[in-house]
Amino acid sequence: MRPRLTPLVLLAVLLAARPSTAQQTSTAGVQRDSQGIAVIAKALNAAGGASALAAIQDFTGSGTVTFNWGASPVQGSVTVKGRGLAQFRLDAALSDGVHAFVVSNGIASQKQADGSITPMPNVLALKPASVTFPFAQLVAAMQDNSWSISYGGLVTHNGQQAYDIVVQRIFPSSNDPSGFQSRVTKADFFIDPNTFSILSVQDKAYRRDGDPGDTIHEMQFSNYQLFNGVFAPSSITELIAGQQTFTIQLSQITFNSGLTDADFAL
Repeated sequence: MRPRLTPLVLLAVLLAARPSTAQQTSTAGVQRDSQGIAVIAKALNAAGGASALAAIQDFTGSGTVTFNWGASPVQGSVTVKGRGLAQFRLDAALSDGVHAFVVSNGIASQKQADGSITPMPNVLALKPASVTFPFAQLVAAMQDNSWSISYGGLVTHNGQQAYDIVVQRIFPSSNDPSGFQSRVTKADFFIDPNTFSILSVQDKAYRRDGDPGDTIHEMQFSNYQLFNGVFAPSSITELIAGQQTFTIQLSQITFNSGLTDADFAL
């Protein structure tokens, strides 16, 4: 069966936040937990500094990808691009041609090697798009008071201790009366208590019809390396229900190359 790019970043996320034991402030449904903010600040500092990360307008990474499709892994080269929270693109050159997945300004689509383009559920475009570069969402959460930040405590995750920090953008009720858009942006960040590197981001998967499911979806980050002054993960793995769907190994990441909307058009 011909491989399709369906597992890759096609799942928007949500996970209920745990109540915080630290002091909180709340305005129009937004909680800004002081202990959670402190952990995020240390994570951004460990990655190169909040100012340096906030100055990143776009990124481009290249390397290899392995998809766990069927009985045998499918391997190829990969390029990932991101611009802000609303645009992300992945191009995987596999044996049958180039497969692409794009989220851009509210539209999510995938392109197969034969050139056919399939629209994906719009819910995928509601969450922060740059899943291979997890700092973008934390920078936004720190700068924008419409983002809730909750501290879930020091927990054991994947066999090791980690701070559980939940971030979620809260939309005004006039624009989001059901709270659905706000729920889509919610994600748990698991952060190493010693190095303050981001270990993983965990959430729940959405079905292809856009409705939420109960399956756990997780992006894991490891092998941090210095790329142009930023310590970023070079190894990125997606898991759905505990099963690896793909792993990306990045050998190069560049920042602020001047990407435009045209770079995210299929």
